[in-house]
Amino acid sequence: MRNGVAESIYRVIAADFNADGLTDIATISPNAGGGWAEWLSVDLSTGSGFSSEAWVSSAPAHMRNGGPDQTYQVMAADF
Repeated sequence: MRNGVAESIYRVIAADFNADGLTDIATISPNAGGGWAEWLSVDLSTGSGFSSEAWVSSAPAHMRNGGPDQTYQVMAADF
């Protein structure tokens, strides 16, 4: 999982992100401006451990447009 300071807030999602039948873990964190950080940390399961990757994208920054006082849920699904 992406390293942060003790005060870091993370949303953690468990799902099979690469369709290999194993449960992977993704984390995303709000930034100080009330949006989401511009990365999504993904830990892909190898069956005996995890391989960590950080997917950099501006998309997470646009997922939270209502401001820092709103409640947001992050979920994974096969849409």
